[in-house]
Amino acid sequence: LSSPDIFAYPLLVITADAAFDTTPVETNNLGKYLRSGGFVFMETCGASGDDGPSPSAASFRKLVKGALGPSGELRPVPGDHFLYHSRFDFDDGPPRTRRDDTETPGGQPPGILEGAWIGERLAVVYSEKQYAESWGNPKGSDTYRRMGVNIVAFALTQPGGIAVRLVDDSGR
Repeated sequence: LSSPDIFAYPLLVITADAAFDTTPVETNNLGKYLRSGGFVFMETCGASGDDGPSPSAASFRKLVKGALGPSGELRPVPGDHFLYHSRFDFDDGPPRTRRDDTETPGGQPPGILEGAWIGERLAVVYSEKQYAESWGNPKGSDTYRRMGVNIVAFALTQPGGIAVRLVDDSGR
């Protein structure tokens, strides 16, 4: 996250299964990236405990808050948001996973993804659903892969995003 190269990418995917810390340079750079039109999908991996969410959950929340300040508060992405319709239709919001079967104290509520906005633009999507584990597995869920396609399609087409600006600038 400290590299200036991240500004050339319209989408970053960050997963973690353990608690982590970022340096001030990494946190500040991520904030600049997001404010310049970048989009991040971040997801906890690994098992959550009976007493709380995955160990990486608090680290992700701290990272978003540190990068965006007051606007870095994660809140539910509404079920009718374009994220759920950018390629495939998920009329009831995000696909449910086994993690939604039981509510984890302090964890992400079942049936939702959370996000952080910069003005009207959704800049961060945060998940505790473990979709990414399915994306790399040949026997993974096609439904979760479709949600991954929606995330990519959304990141590449959202107004104000880096991808739209890169395409607009390519004719110069």
